[in-house]
Amino acid sequence: MDKKTYPNKLWQKIMDSIAKQDIDPELLSEIKDEAAWEKAKKRFVTEGRREGIIDSIQKQLSLKFKSNIPEKYKSKLETMTLEQLEIVSEKIITSDTLEDIFN
Repeated sequence: MDKKTYPNKLWQKIMDSIAKQDIDPELLSEIKDEAAWEKAKKRFVTEGRREGIIDSIQKQLSLKFKSNIPEKYKSKLETMTLEQLEIVSEKIITSDTLEDIFN
């Protein structure tokens, strides 16, 4: 594959430098910045997804139990992993009490 087939200009530069066996410090800095940005984007997307799930769970709980959610359950939601949040969202359908959902 030649460098022109890479859609991203940074990748074109990287492949060109690899072919020449010469990577200059400026290109290394650009690669590092790109990698850091990709890592940050992934973290922001994950955190946004997590916050969206927490908001949905809180709304569903308020609607199901027709009341505000006690603070202890809100705090518990904030410390849960994505996997745990998904389990809680499923339990909302089958459980009759908040205790059943969070235990």
